[in-house]
Amino acid sequence: MRVAVRDLAAFAGRSGDLHSGLFSLLRGTDGTRAHRRIQKSRSGSVQTEVPLCVTWRDLELHGRVDLIEHTESGVVLEEIKTTRLAADEIHPDVSEHRLQALIYAWMWRQEHGSFPAARLRYVPPDRGDGWIVDLPHTGEEIEAEVEQALARYQAFAEQRRTWIQTRNESLQTMRFPFSDTRPGQTELMQQVNQVFSTGGRLYAEAPTGIGKTLAVLFPALQALGRGEIDHLVIATCRNTGKNVFEEAFALLRGAGARFRALTLVARDRICNRTGSPCDCGACPLALGFYDRLERGLEALRAEEDWSRAVWPRIAEAHQLCPYAFQMHAVREADVVLGDVNFALDPGAKLGFLFENAPERTGLLIDEAHHLPERARGMYSAILPLPDIAKAIRALPSEQRNLANVLRRAGRAAKALEMSERGGVRMTEAPPREVGEACRQAREALEQSLAERAAGPNDPRPDLLRAMQTFWMSVERHQSAHATYWEGGALVHFCRDPAEPLARDLDALRAAVLFSATLQPMESFRRLTGSARGIDRELILASPFDRARFRVEREYGIPVVWRSRGPEMFDKLTARIRQFLEANPGKNLVYLPSYSVLDEVRRRLPADDLWMGPVITPPRGLQEEEARAFLEPFRSQPGPITALTVLGGVLNEGIDLPGEALTGVVVVGIGLPGVEPGRELLRAWHQERGEDGFATAYTLPGLCRVRQALGRVIRGPEDRGQALLIDPRFDHPLYREL
Repeated sequence: MRVAVRDLAAFAGRSGDLHSGLFSLLRGTDGTRAHRRIQKSRSGSVQTEVPLCVTWRDLELHGRVDLIEHTESGVVLEEIKTTRLAADEIHPDVSEHRLQALIYAWMWRQEHGSFPAARLRYVPPDRGDGWIVDLPHTGEEIEAEVEQALARYQAFAEQRRTWIQTRNESLQTMRFPFSDTRPGQTELMQQVNQVFSTGGRLYAEAPTGIGKTLAVLFPALQALGRGEIDHLVIATCRNTGKNVFEEAFALLRGAGARFRALTLVARDRICNRTGSPCDCGACPLALGFYDRLERGLEALRAEEDWSRAVWPRIAEAHQLCPYAFQMHAVREADVVLGDVNFALDPGAKLGFLFENAPERTGLLIDEAHHLPERARGMYSAILPLPDIAKAIRALPSEQRNLANVLRRAGRAAKALEMSERGGVRMTEAPPREVGEACRQAREALEQSLAERAAGPNDPRPDLLRAMQTFWMSVERHQSAHATYWEGGALVHFCRDPAEPLARDLDALRAAVLFSATLQPMESFRRLTGSARGIDRELILASPFDRARFRVEREYGIPVVWRSRGPEMFDKLTARIRQFLEANPGKNLVYLPSYSVLDEVRRRLPADDLWMGPVITPPRGLQEEEARAFLEPFRSQPGPITALTVLGGVLNEGIDLPGEALTGVVVVGIGLPGVEPGRELLRAWHQERGEDGFATAYTLPGLCRVRQALGRVIRGPEDRGQALLIDPRFDHPLYREL
């Protein structure tokens, strides 16, 4: 088994407290720049980035030494670490750094016969030579410590090998959890199996109720069992999608499968023990974290269900920071289930999977129709100038230097030259000056936070993230980016995510993008960087009897903004009520906006013999709260009606099979609102000979409508009806619904 020196040092060398994570930012561009500065400044018989590879028992240890110097008194081995701490302060990761240097010294001795002197050099990222920390160990001490670390890792590796063998055998012999497959499931499973065997991408549109979750998961797990991938990542575009997969995991375990599937949860949804921002210096879950971590991981390894119901309980039992615990556990998971950000967002992706070993990773993207929109957000960044100004006013006088650096970032943003384009003032030139000012502001914020920890309502952590994100976005600037102002914020906007998506997805062993609504497929594939003739495509027809789903259309009530008034709202409410009274049961009514919802709600009774109770979700309803809101649809006898907004949290990802939902009303064609970013998107595609309005507005609206209709028919035995209200539904594009 191959193991990197850095990974071995992290495994065996970490101890003590969990720190804020600010120092981890210095391992990227800043760290590389500091390393090169030190390496270039050295003269004489100096070697840099020296590769070493040593076999110990059945472990192959490999890495690169930052610097080797040959002196008259012998060889000196130097590991360079970047920091913003002062020379008299101890780096929180010093035990890990120290072990890393000793491991390299031990490896040098294995290859060259004698131990070198070993030392650490801590360097500020922007200037200076830093300072030296000597490691005065004897050869016997180094050998004992390193071999103890290797023995610990070998025991862990042997345990992991045994588990993988058990896992693979079970995945190759597991049964499909049902006696029969639904129409289309077998074909989808065959296509998924082929794409994992040969590599590449599969685009699969499978209608709601066909059982697509199991149809993609079952063959993907088989590929894991055959060793075609080392990790399977399931990326959801909506949080509610995790529930469906966790239910599928339970079904497959009941059919003989054994695998560890970790469900990831965003940091702000896990813990708020010390308020926001998190204060690692005061949190009991962070103090001594690494001293308790191994026992927590051992307890987790004894479980095969690593869902949200399990791993947070283990973290609590061992008094471990839950977010940090899941980030350590994820490296040992066979299957990772989480938001699409963990897979593709440059600032949040799991680097050990998607940067270090993408060719051994398989990716399933659920509800993939959201991917172009989500990707635009992931490859874009916002610089909130009002927040910067507010932070400057709140800074104490001793933070004058930080305030000046923040002002420079604001001035650089305001100095950008823009021109009118697509109805929006914007520039396509990369805003390098703003990016550089953000980099400097980020450095100043890091230094400030290192000197004084963040307190309650402290704006610095959020500003640091904003500066970091904007700078990195500018560093990744491509021709599809444009910069514009919106609401006092400077937006570096990715109008077309095809190029970065192609790069990230093509690096993987296999990627399956699936949804009930990917049409028109050609547009979706282009927006996600698909290579025509290389990637696979599958469009499954609905296997269900169309006679079981009746659709009415109302073309006589225009619902566009200019037509709205008391008379229109009266007609609209009367038509909705007519449909509901003719079809008593469980009904969802999707309206184009909250203002229209309020007008219709005022005109309907709170309770009615035919409609039942008329309820509306609270504004700001979260996906996790949607199930509780809809519980009366499952448990309450008789009719019930819910009014909601088209495109909101109840538009998709909810499962109300059978009599739990019998009808929907969709008012309007779901067009997104007009705003600068969407207008730039429209103009970008129009300039390239495409239908820009369709890409920016029509297709997202069409997807919302199709998703709303898909709430009714969830299985072959379901029956239902729908009413579409808008003259524009008479357009051929919508008639195909």
